[in-house]
Amino acid sequence: MLLDALLAAHLFFAFLATLTFWVPALTVKGGPTHRAAGRWFARLTYAAAATGGVLAILGLLEPQRMLNGSAADDAVATRHLMWLVLYFLLLIITPVQHGLAVIRAGARPAAVRSRAHATLGLLSIAATILFFPAAVAWQTWSFLLPAPVGFIVGLRNMTYAGRQTASSGEVRREHLTSMITAGIALYTAFFVLSATRWPTFVRSSFGMPFVWLAPTAIGLLAIAWLRRKTSGVFLPRT
Repeated sequence: MLLDALLAAHLFFAFLATLTFWVPALTVKGGPTHRAAGRWFARLTYAAAATGGVLAILGLLEPQRMLNGSAADDAVATRHLMWLVLYFLLLIITPVQHGLAVIRAGARPAAVRSRAHATLGLLSIAATILFFPAAVAWQTWSFLLPAPVGFIVGLRNMTYAGRQTASSGEVRREHLTSMITAGIALYTAFFVLSATRWPTFVRSSFGMPFVWLAPTAIGLLAIAWLRRKTSGVFLPRT
């Protein structure tokens, strides 16, 4: 009963986060709607990550209770999936925390430094170092697709925090890159983890690469377009 309630809460927060993501993405950057929606996206993302993290830990401890079908009977496969869930959650919350900290810091990138920022950055790098060989050992080759992302995200965040100054354009680009990266990870996790309930052709050898790669392809194009398009200062009112 408690597990069902926790799963329902997680799905509720995750679904709302996927919808809310588009409000700041499509509204005037720096405007009141953009800022308010961005804060709600962060809250919903953190709530989804918290409930999802608890579910994943429970799945590691009691894998048979987590999934239906053949995967539910395979404790090893289920535990592997739960490690993937935890990795995805890290890939989602790390850029969200960084993106919000970048805006608050403004022209002083060093101001993003905090215990939470350093912890998430180091965890992201360490997670890649551990997750990559684990995916090879498990022969879960699809897990190799997101494996490098933690290292890239963690290194980028910590490199930015090491800068002394940043122009308003650099602040905007860093913020947008981080938040869209979070959106890519959120949508990838949503599609991949729900694919077992989709039609057979989606789960086929043809469909699954699309499920894994489509959010990244769309997100990278969005990052490139917005980084080129956006102009003007949109630092928050505090």
